Amino acid sequence: MFYLRKFYLLNSRRDLISKFNHYENINSVNSIKSTDFSFSSLKNKKFCLLGLGFLFLITRKKGVIPTPSRKNFNKNLKCHLKLKKTDSLNFIENFLRLNVKNILDLDEGFAKKNFSEKGTFSFIIQDLYIFSELGESVFKFRNLRNLNIFINFTSFNKKENLELLKSFGFSFI
Repeated sequence: MFYLRKFYLLNSRRDLISKFNHYENINSVNSIKSTDFSFSSLKNKKFCLLGLGFLFLITRKKGVIPTPSRKNFNKNLKCHLKLKKTDSLNFIENFLRLNVKNILDLDEGFAKKNFSEKGTFSFIIQDLYIFSELGESVFKFRNLRNLNIFINFTSFNKKENLELLKSFGFSFI
């Protein structure tokens, strides 16, 4: 599963250096810092725990319920998971290979406007049935909606971040 990491080390960094000539050395090339997942506005504790179970199935990592939500399960329930660099690349590889083809809304690709000035690329997956990792337990998660995914980069430059994701296999409108 480390194909994307190896591809980044061999090809993507070289491509970024050739397109953007401002790097001091190869270790300062733009990369993915982390990936954040969150479900916001969950209805009750049951849905929050269901969201944590969903995040575990697609990433094999445990998420958390932020502290304010634990004290009062009646307001703004959230569950959150943050993957660091290597785990982020593994998730992105699985997502691109197995799940992107199942998203009907992405016939042309992701929108370029989803890049922020602070070095993130974000998108929302409304239909969670696209994840093949769920297997037979897919119907347990039928009440969950709107998985927010944020990919954080080491650079704030939108063009560099766009080129990096293109080199990984993302397509854009």
